[in-house]
Amino acid sequence: MRNKLRAVAVLVCLILLLWISCNISLFAENQQRDRNRCTLPYTPESKSKGSCAVVTHIAFLKVHKAGSSTVANIIQRFGIQRNLTFVVPMKPFHGLSYNYIGGARDTISRDNIMPLPPGTMYNVLWNHVVYNRSAFKNIMPAHTRYISIIRYPLDQFISAFEYYGPGKNLINKFYEMEEHQSIVNAYLDNPWDFEDKDVVTSHTLNSLAYDFGFSKEMIQNKTTRSLYLEQLAEDFMVVMVMEYFDESLVLLKRYFCWSIKDVLYLPKNKNSRKKRLTFTHKYRERHHQIAEVDYEIYTYFQSIFWRKVWQEGPTFYSEVAHFKHLNSVVADHCLLNRTLHVDASPWSESFTVDWTCCNYINSSELDLYDVIYNSTVAQTKQYSKQ
Repeated sequence: MRNKLRAVAVLVCLILLLWISCNISLFAENQQRDRNRCTLPYTPESKSKGSCAVVTHIAFLKVHKAGSSTVANIIQRFGIQRNLTFVVPMKPFHGLSYNYIGGARDTISRDNIMPLPPGTMYNVLWNHVVYNRSAFKNIMPAHTRYISIIRYPLDQFISAFEYYGPGKNLINKFYEMEEHQSIVNAYLDNPWDFEDKDVVTSHTLNSLAYDFGFSKEMIQNKTTRSLYLEQLAEDFMVVMVMEYFDESLVLLKRYFCWSIKDVLYLPKNKNSRKKRLTFTHKYRERHHQIAEVDYEIYTYFQSIFWRKVWQEGPTFYSEVAHFKHLNSVVADHCLLNRTLHVDASPWSESFTVDWTCCNYINSSELDLYDVIYNSTVAQTKQYSKQ
């Protein structure tokens, strides 16, 4: 009897050990799958095949006053270092708004960008230009991935108001009011004392709607703009959120199958000395009223953003923490002009950040655009001689 019990106990132990072994294997397999997904572009095709293709055809809708110059630096570096072909506006070098495509409220067309030699295609678009689906798809290849960035509308409005000013009337208002806060409050009381009477979008009024290409009809019709928002969600693979910038870059890295080195950054066009304005509940509500569409856009895409983050699984925040620490270390080394050797991690192979890398990371948007512009012109001249 005792021998039978011993045999049963041994059998139970073997079954238990087998069960534990199987679960450990499954856990390790899932962990490895999570690590692999860290660099996967999040598409149905890649999920089913487990493949990882680096995205090299990129259209970045550069939204005003939303951290887009910092993102532009990342995209410019990526393209320059891989010798990709950029869309370049057809404008005089260092002329007025020479980094903008076309004029105010223009979208892209073959008439306002430099042509390419036959047999070639554009890889990268990052300049300021109003979004239009058919116009963008007419210029960029079919497999282009579209990205953009949004910012909390009130903060974006304040930044844009201080940077651009809402028109000539602002100059007169400055002489009538002494305090900065009073000027902004006056705008919120009645924007059309500052804006043109028929304007429904500008850099200071529904600015997100302006850049994303919302028409006047969409602004005035909730059903129409809801349908357009759904279209934008189909078009844009990743819409980043400025308030969660590091999380946005890690998400971009994963979806685009880029390296962690590709998304290192230093903030650009950041005014750290400006006075922090405060608003009463009345003026916050007033901004909601006059910029209703921007708040809809922000809420809509932020919801999609967090859903995509959630789908990335528990390793996502581990990578974000790693990225924040690494980016801080890189910033310090670049400031001191020191070479940094970064060891391999679950999210990255080992790499080196040297003076050349730091120079690119430190460069302004226009400095890198000059490199792109001159390279494009040189290629065009070389082709014309053949």
